[in-house]
This record gives sequence, structure tokens and C-alpha cells, in this order.
Amino acid sequence: MVFVADTGFSGIKIFTIDGKIVKEFKTTSEPKWIDVNRRNEIFCSGVSSEGYPNISVYNMEGKRTREFLKFPYKDTGGASYILNSELIFRMDNDENVVVLFILKKLVRKYNKM
Repeated sequence: MVFVADTGFSGIKIFTIDGKIVKEFKTTSEPKWIDVNRRNEIFCSGVSSEGYPNISVYNMEGKRTREFLKFPYKDTGGASYILNSELIFRMDNDENVVVLFILKKLVRKYNKM
């Protein structure tokens, strides 16, 4: 499977390796970074309903199952794309989420998310 964060669609698209679309669904905000764990949970950076950049977790059906990692700065008027771009994450082989907070020059590891 190939997982794509489609910012124009404001969602995630899932394709087979030969390019056939399997599933597409909208996310709560425009996705910037995504990663998938062994349980096929899709981790997606975005902006929470309160205006904070965060990471939401979706199942393969597109249902948001949980949210974590609220960024410490609130969007006060259209700057969420700037705030959100300051958060980059990846999942390691042990399914820990490693997050880089660019402005804070800080790296944090969240165990077995």
C-alpha cells in the first residue's frame, strides 16, 4: 500500500502499489506528515479543533481514533499552516513516534503510540 497526504483534498488517499485507489478520506485538517504503524493505524499531523498543531491517529476506514501531542502555540488567525510546518515526525521500527519541533530545536520520543 502507498499512503498519500493530499493537502489539496485535505485528506489521506491509499493506493495499491500499482496505483489503484483503495480508500480516500478527509482528515480534520490539512495533513502535512503521515506515517503508518504495523497495525495500519495512520498517524497524521494537522491542527486540532482548538487551533493547535497535533498528531491525529486514523484507522484504515478513515475514523479518527485518537489525538495526541498538542503543540504549545495556538493559532490566532490564519497561521496554522506556519505552526504546523514546525512539527515533523516519523515512526521508528519499534513504533515509537519521534517528533522534531523545529522552532523549539527539540526532539521528543513518544513510546509505542
